[in-house]
Amino acid sequence: MFCSHPCRQTFATEGAQTPFFETGPAALAYLRAKGEDPAHGGEVGLRRGRTNAKHAMDRDAWEAEHGDWTEERKSFEATILQKLAQKSLVEIMSATGLSRRYAALIRKGERVPHPVHFESLMNLVNPIR
Repeated sequence: MFCSHPCRQTFATEGAQTPFFETGPAALAYLRAKGEDPAHGGEVGLRRGRTNAKHAMDRDAWEAEHGDWTEERKSFEATILQKLAQKSLVEIMSATGLSRRYAALIRKGERVPHPVHFESLMNLVNPIR
């Protein structure tokens, strides 16, 4: 929505920028070719490492308490998976702390997340009002 027709025209001619999905991959490829991949190493690598370590600890704690999760997998597929198709990746990522790629695989049904995430996903698809 624009406040006026002139505002819209100004945006269209002066303010519009090429969306990231058109320019981003080329910019990332250029940086990677220079050895400056912003997605790896440095602070990003440290943050990813901390997140992965936390997820591993959560999974280990869940498995120590519950053991096998065959039944939980069936429950996920029966009660949560179909409803996730209506949720955005950002919502799934926010609920679980998982990466965008893994959230996409879960939403498509190509991966089943560890049961440690089931409660968060259940709350996402069946919010308490």
